[in-house]
Amino acid sequence: MKRIICLLLSAIVIFSLIPGVSAAENGCSIEVLVKYNGSNINGGKLKAVRVGYVDETDRVFRRLTDHKEIENIGTQKAVSAMVEYYNDNKKDLKVITVDVSKGKALFDELYTGLYLIFQHDAAAGYNNLAPFLVTVPYTVDGEEIYDVTVESKSELKREPKKPSSGGG
Repeated sequence: MKRIICLLLSAIVIFSLIPGVSAAENGCSIEVLVKYNGSNINGGKLKAVRVGYVDETDRVFRRLTDHKEIENIGTQKAVSAMVEYYNDNKKDLKVITVDVSKGKALFDELYTGLYLIFQHDAAAGYNNLAPFLVTVPYTVDGEEIYDVTVESKSELKREPKKPSSGGG
């Protein structure tokens, strides 16, 4: 299951590199499906931050604040680099926070670009999702998709139950 999700997200990233994307378009959305063992999770919050854009001159992803090229999109190395970039540039990047309800978190009215999705507050009894990257739009069969739906990149894990204090 995790491999399928990773492959799906990698395909989204690869297809998004196809020319024809306007870096300034607004009105896009990312819907993240949040599940545990196939069941929808209710509760917690997800955050999205636009960390990059597609440079129209050379068709590569660049970071928002310093315009440095983002390499290896679709790899864990790129995710780690964007988490570090976000941590170093929080004051200059806009973070959008949404609630997870009925297994869904919807970020709307977004600009096109590269988004880092992460969880700061998990649903009660669950650990945070691993951060991941999403591109808006992505292209499938020559069609640009501006309203993206993705499953969370890694399944949530339940926190271990704390032993009850038995008395004696």
